Amino acid sequence: MIGLSLALVVAVGVAVAASVWAVRADRQARVAQAREWAADALTAIGVEPERALLLALQAVTSTYAPGQANSVVPEAEAALHLAVQSAYLRQTLRAHTDQVVGLAYSPDGARLATASRDGTAIVWDVASGEPLLTLTGHKRGVLGVAYSPDGTRLATADWDNVAVVWDATTGAELARMVGHIGAVYAVAFSPDGTRLATAGGDGKAKVWNAATGELLLTLRGHFGVVTGVAYSPDGTHLATSGQDATARVWDAATGQELLTYTGHTGAVTDITYSPDGALLATSGEDSTAQVWDAATGGVQVTLHGHSDTVTSVAFSPSGARLATTGFDQSVRLWEVETGQEQLRLVGHEAGVVAVAFSPVGGGAQLASGSVDGTAKVWDAAGGAALLTLSGPANAVGGLAFSADGQRLATANYDSTAAIWDATTGAQLLAIPAHTAGSLAFDPTPGSPRLAIMNWDRSVTLWDAATGAQQLNLNALTNGGLAFSPDGTRLATTSYWDQTATVWDTTTGAALQTLVGHTDTIYAIAFSPECASPPGANAQVCGKWLATAAGDGTAKLWDAATGAELLTLKGHSDSVFGVAFSPDGRQLATASNDQTARLWDAATGQVRLTLRGHSASVLAVAFSPDGTRLATASLDKTAIVWDVATGTRLYSLSDQAGQVLALAFSPDGLRLATGNDNNTARIYPAAIETLMAVARARLTRTWRPEECQQYLRTAACPPTP
Repeated sequence: MIGLSLALVVAVGVAVAASVWAVRADRQARVAQAREWAADALTAIGVEPERALLLALQAVTSTYAPGQANSVVPEAEAALHLAVQSAYLRQTLRAHTDQVVGLAYSPDGARLATASRDGTAIVWDVASGEPLLTLTGHKRGVLGVAYSPDGTRLATADWDNVAVVWDATTGAELARMVGHIGAVYAVAFSPDGTRLATAGGDGKAKVWNAATGELLLTLRGHFGVVTGVAYSPDGTHLATSGQDATARVWDAATGQELLTYTGHTGAVTDITYSPDGALLATSGEDSTAQVWDAATGGVQVTLHGHSDTVTSVAFSPSGARLATTGFDQSVRLWEVETGQEQLRLVGHEAGVVAVAFSPVGGGAQLASGSVDGTAKVWDAAGGAALLTLSGPANAVGGLAFSADGQRLATANYDSTAAIWDATTGAQLLAIPAHTAGSLAFDPTPGSPRLAIMNWDRSVTLWDAATGAQQLNLNALTNGGLAFSPDGTRLATTSYWDQTATVWDTTTGAALQTLVGHTDTIYAIAFSPECASPPGANAQVCGKWLATAAGDGTAKLWDAATGAELLTLKGHSDSVFGVAFSPDGRQLATASNDQTARLWDAATGQVRLTLRGHSASVLAVAFSPDGTRLATASLDKTAIVWDVATGTRLYSLSDQAGQVLALAFSPDGLRLATGNDNNTARIYPAAIETLMAVARARLTRTWRPEECQQYLRTAACPPTP
C-alpha cells in the first residue's frame, strides 16, 4: 500500500514537472517567434509601414498576458514603438479603378476631391473617408481637380481636351471650357473665383470666365505640354510649368510673359506659389524640386532626395514646409528655408503623382494620389504621439502633469506658459509668466497650484484653474524647481550664485539655502513621499533633496537643515537633470557627457551608466512604478530604459527637434516631451495604450502573401 502511494506521488510529480517544462518550452517558442516577427517588422518600416505595424503587433500579442509584468518581449515592444512612429498613414481611399492623378481639399478642409484616369472625380468626407459625390460626366481620364476659393464649385481637367466646372454639392455641371486641342492637364481658380486657368497638352495655357466658359486669354510660349498652372495669392500673376524644362510667370490680366525660370534639366512637372506669394516651387523630371524667388526667378534652394521624377509640389499653409511626390513611391516633406528633408512617407505601391495639404490644422494633414489607384491621407505631425500640442511660439523647455494627470503645463522660451487638457490637447489657459523654462505642479491631490520660474529671477505661484497669481517669491534665482511631496515647500536653484533655496509655499519665507556646488545648479528634486532615506529605517516625506550642477556632480542634501550628505561623482561634464526613483532608493542623473546614470541613493555608488544618446542628455524621469527611466537629449530622441538592467527598451525619434524636457503622467500610461521645434507631444507609455494606438493606425489587415511569408500559414488570422 505504501509502495503504491509512493508510486502515485512520483507519478504526480513527474506529470507536474512535465507540465512545467511544457509551459516553459511553449513560452520559449513564443518568445523566439516574437523576436523573429519583431525583426521582420523593423525591416518593413521603411518599405511598408502597415506591414511593420501588423508584424510588430503580432510579435507583442504573441506573448502579452494582461496584468503580467514583462510578458512582452522587449524587442517586440521596441519594434512596435518604431512601427507606430513610422505610421503616419490615417486613411486609404479606395474607389477609383485607375490612377489617382489629382487632389484638392475644400477650403474648410472637410472634403477632399480626387481626379482619376478612370474618368471620374470623387468628393470624399475627410473625417470618415467615405465618398460623398462622384462626377461622371467625363468620357476619358480626369487629370486635375481644383476647388473654387469659396468651396461651392469644383473644376476638373479632362483627357478629352476640356475643363468642366461643377456644383461641388450636387455635382451639376455649371460650365464647360472647350478650346484646347490637346488634353487639359491642370486647372486653377483665380483667388476671387471669377476665372479658371487651364494647362494644355497643346503647349498653351488658357484663362476662362469660370461662370460662362468664355475664353479670355491664351498664353503662348511653352514648347510642348503645359503640365501645371497656378495663380499667385494676390491674383496678379499666373505661373505655368512645362515639358520644355521651363517655368514661366505671366501677367494674369494681359497674358504677357514676365519671367522664364530655367534650371531643371528635364520636364517641369508641377508648379505652385507659397501662401505669401514670395516663392514658387517646381518639381522636375530631373528628380529634384526647386524653390524660386517669385519676383526675380532666382533659385533659393534645390531639393535632392527623390530617386526618380518628382511629380508634384505643395506648400504647407504656413509656407514653412514643402511636400513633394515622386515615381519612387514616396511623399517627402522639406523645410523650405534650409532644404532639409524632415519626413518621408511611404506606403503607396506605385509612383505618387499628386499631393495637397489640408488648409486647416496648421499643415498637420496632407493627401497624396498614386498610380496604384488610391489616395492616402497622412498625419504629417503625429508619428507615435497621442497628441501634439503645437500652440507654443517657441521651444518647450519645461513640462509638468497635474496630480490627477488631467492637465499638462508647458513652459516655453517665448516667456509664456500654457495649461492643456492632457486628453484632448485643447489649450485651457495661457499664463503671462516670463518663464525661463521650469515649472512644477503641486503634487497634492486636488491642488491647482503651479510654480513657474521666470527670467527676472522670481518664482510665481499660480492657480492653474483660473490663471490667478497667488504668490511671488523674490528668489533672485533662475534654474530648476520642485515641490515637496506635501506641497508645503518649494525648492529652487540659481544660475547665478551656485545655490539652491527651500521656501515655504504659504508665506514665501526662505527656509534653507544649500551651499556646496562650485558651478551653476541646473536641477533639483525632492525625495518622494514616504520614502526610506539613506541609512534610516523609518519613512519620511520629502526630507531629502538632490541637485545637479555644472561642476559635474550631483549632491544629496538634508532638506530640513541644508546639510550636504553625499556627492555623486562620475560624470565627466555638467549634470543637467536629476530625479529620485518612486521608492527613493535610487537617483538618476542626466549629463552633457551624453550619458545618464543610476545611483544608489544611500551610498552614492553608480549602479548603471546608460549610453545610447549621441548628444547632451538634458532631463530624466522615472515611470511611476519605478521600473523605467526616460531620458531627453539634444540628439532629437527620448529613450526609455529598463531600470533593473539598463537595457534600452525603445526610442522616440520622431521629434523633429531637440528634446528639452519630459514627464510621465501620474498613472504611467503616457509620456510627454517638450521640444525646440515649438511642440509638446504626449506618447503612449504603457504597452496596452501602445497596442490601442497601433490598431487605430492600421488601415488594412493581413494580405495572403504576408501570411504565407511571415506567419507561415495559408489562412490569415484576425488582425492582431
